[in-house]
Amino acid sequence: MRSWIRPGLLALALLPSGPAAAAAAQPAPQATEAPAATASDTAALVVRNRRIATFRVAIQGRPPAARAASAAERLAQAVANRRPDDSVAVLPLADGRVALIGDKPILYLAPGDVDPLAEGGLDSTAADAGARLAEVWEALLEERSAARLVRSVIFAAGATLAFLALLALLRRATRGLRRRVEHGLLARADDVRVSGVTVLQVGTLRMLAARLALAAGWAIALLATYSWLTFVLEQFPWTRPAGQALGGFLLRTVTRMLAAVAGAIPDLLVVAIIFLFTRALARLVRGFFLAVEEGRAEVPWLPAEIAEPTRRIVGALLWIFAIVAAYPYLPGSESDIFKGLSVLVGLMLSLGSGSLIGQAMSGLALMYSRALRVGDVVRIDDAEGVVKSLGMFSTKLTTPRGEEVTIPNGLVLAHKTVNLSRSGVEAPLCTSVTIGYDAPWRQVEAMLLEAARRTPGVAVSPPPAVLMRSLGDMAILYELRASPAVPRERAGVLSVLHGHVLDIFNEHGVQIMSPSYEGDPEAPKVVPRERWFAAPAAPPRGEQRG
Repeated sequence: MRSWIRPGLLALALLPSGPAAAAAAQPAPQATEAPAATASDTAALVVRNRRIATFRVAIQGRPPAARAASAAERLAQAVANRRPDDSVAVLPLADGRVALIGDKPILYLAPGDVDPLAEGGLDSTAADAGARLAEVWEALLEERSAARLVRSVIFAAGATLAFLALLALLRRATRGLRRRVEHGLLARADDVRVSGVTVLQVGTLRMLAARLALAAGWAIALLATYSWLTFVLEQFPWTRPAGQALGGFLLRTVTRMLAAVAGAIPDLLVVAIIFLFTRALARLVRGFFLAVEEGRAEVPWLPAEIAEPTRRIVGALLWIFAIVAAYPYLPGSESDIFKGLSVLVGLMLSLGSGSLIGQAMSGLALMYSRALRVGDVVRIDDAEGVVKSLGMFSTKLTTPRGEEVTIPNGLVLAHKTVNLSRSGVEAPLCTSVTIGYDAPWRQVEAMLLEAARRTPGVAVSPPPAVLMRSLGDMAILYELRASPAVPRERAGVLSVLHGHVLDIFNEHGVQIMSPSYEGDPEAPKVVPRERWFAAPAAPPRGEQRG
């Protein structure tokens, strides 16, 4: 066989180039038979959108572009003079490799044509070129076969009809699924609730279900379109490379996804174990603190009123530690996206949460100092009311007028807080009157104590007391102190007490000189009993007008 290979090899080098060659610029590696080539010195043999080989060095003075053009012309001649038993073969030579179709040399590869960045040597490069040449040879023969083209058209038409039928069936199936989902949700009259809170309304749930069914239909339709287009392109020799590229992309993508999922399974198992262990421990801790909170268990170091915030803090810490422990095992945790997201979250927390952290620390200080409890009547700065909630960031009060006042915990710690419900002695009802020197102080004291006894809601113990606060120029300042039986009813009890003070002073004809005094009037400024219920006022039921 070598008797005709040498002349054929000489023809490869000396045959002039023609318009059938297609050159594609490639990076110029270091050739073994010539100095380093530039990008313009390399040429690729491309036929029917298929790259067969890349020539990188000159052979016998012929540059790579001329070699590619000569190989393209020889391939065209081989197609024109084809025989039924022609096939592609790659034969070794002492100084290179030659690819033949039948007994006709098509191209010659020298050691300098090997890409130094690719794996394998001259044998691997020649084998790949031979496989691609065989594929091109088959495509060129198929182009000239009417029977094969007719068969390809039939297959493509059948696939197109099946594809259109599938789209129509998919459209009907999607509509039917949407109707079934909507009818099924119509039978459900209740909204989706979690712990009594409405999470999804029925209308929103119907819309989401319909959108999901439509999205599933579109996903299947896109997959079917991709598969149909790949199949049709692979039926014709001119478009087969594009079809193979589409099919290869889908296969590589699915394979890569499955490999990623399989590789992530061990790490996901570790994450699941951490999650389950933390969940069990959180339930155990929650049960313990709930028992203390509800009084079913007593712990000397944990009062019942701070059991709830402690339970929340311990639960949050457990889950934070779980997230920190599971983070390295999350798929993609080492990627730049995760790292960038971590930096962004840390920056946002450091810049925007300074005030929140300060309020949270103030809330913890209030909770664990036990200065306030839910239900206490307190006075904070100029706000007075019942503590409605003691949160991590703010304290809410309900005033006697029904207003809800929210005070940041930092302000609660910064101002004086008076607890009016922990001890009745420390939080009495105080009212003051000024009475002239002509009224016996013992009479005034007795009248004020009588007004306190008449007032419902005034505690018997500790008993009411009267103090003479000052001896003024024109009058004496008396102060009545009485403790409310129910601290949160202070405002109403004080109003009733004022009414009884006015009544008893009018009964005994003693004039109240508050708030100012300029001289003695001709008659005492008192209201006689017969005028106590002047219109439109009405006496209480069962009481007669005086």
